[in-house]
Amino acid sequence: MEEFETQPPPPKKKKKKSQYMKQTSSLSVSVMFILPALVFYEIGIFLLSPPYQNGVGAIFKILVHTLGNRFDDRNLLILNAILMLFLIFIYQRKKKTGGVRSGYYFTMLLESSAYAVLLAMFAFLFLNISAIAHRFIDLSVLIPNDTKLYAILANVIYAFGAGIYEEIFFRLGLMNLLLFFFTQKVSKKKVNYTPLFFAILISSILFAAAHGVGNPSQLAWQPMLFRTISGMFFGVIYILRGLSVAVYMHIIYDLIVFMF
Repeated sequence: MEEFETQPPPPKKKKKKSQYMKQTSSLSVSVMFILPALVFYEIGIFLLSPPYQNGVGAIFKILVHTLGNRFDDRNLLILNAILMLFLIFIYQRKKKTGGVRSGYYFTMLLESSAYAVLLAMFAFLFLNISAIAHRFIDLSVLIPNDTKLYAILANVIYAFGAGIYEEIFFRLGLMNLLLFFFTQKVSKKKVNYTPLFFAILISSILFAAAHGVGNPSQLAWQPMLFRTISGMFFGVIYILRGLSVAVYMHIIYDLIVFMF
């Protein structure tokens, strides 16, 4: 009998990552896309002076204030404006070389909106209607102002602050720090799904626990479980799609919650 040589099948070609996915996942482009939201939040805080600010953002400003008495709120706004001009300059330089497409910003907003709606649907399934109604009644009481427009604007500002500062702190900062610890200290092997899972899980638990600071009722099992799952969803989106998509998803989700 004749022997036939069996040749191994040709290796499958890896699909190239689309230009949109590649750009919106990079940290440098994410910072450029997040900047308008950050400027909007800082101007809103400066003009409205609401009674509350995002906790992580407030801590960041306190740390900046410790650098010297010169860093007051007005100077922080000026520093953000200078940073914005600098990033716009970098953006224009990249745009001339074909490195960044401005149209991706609006596509990224639509993508973030889709993720936010998905998370909002989960929230409405997770929480019963009476609990949601009670939460919004409490929210309206917490804002000591006699105009409804002011309350709406304050909620919009809060949503921007939460999306920006919480994603930067818990996903970009804490989750990456945990991932580095697990991959460099706990395991010397290549990055796999196990350390990634634990980095997402632990950062999400801390994300949920942070909402209980000053409000112990949020440390009950139901809000803790919901926010932990939500934090893990944010973490997965951050890993797969980058910082800017996670930030705008968080902002749009909070806006949906505030509206309904």
